[in-house]
Amino acid sequence: MTSLIAITPADAHALTMVAILAFALGSLVTMFLIMARNGRRNAEQDLPEFPEDKEPKKPSSARKEKSAKPVAEWERDGDWWK
Repeated sequence: MTSLIAITPADAHALTMVAILAFALGSLVTMFLIMARNGRRNAEQDLPEFPEDKEPKKPSSARKEKSAKPVAEWERDGDWWK
């Protein structure tokens, strides 16, 4: 029986590796295109995740007078439970 395409086992291995590498490269290119497209999205069109965080919170005047050292926003006073 004759074959229309005669491929040696070494050539089949090489062609298989080229196909796998082409698939992997295509997957990476697709991921990068999707990431680039999502990175260009307009911020005004996105829904806000936390709308109450849009306005900056001002620390209370009692904290300013009481604390001499600079305090980060996430820190609490020592007597916060009172």
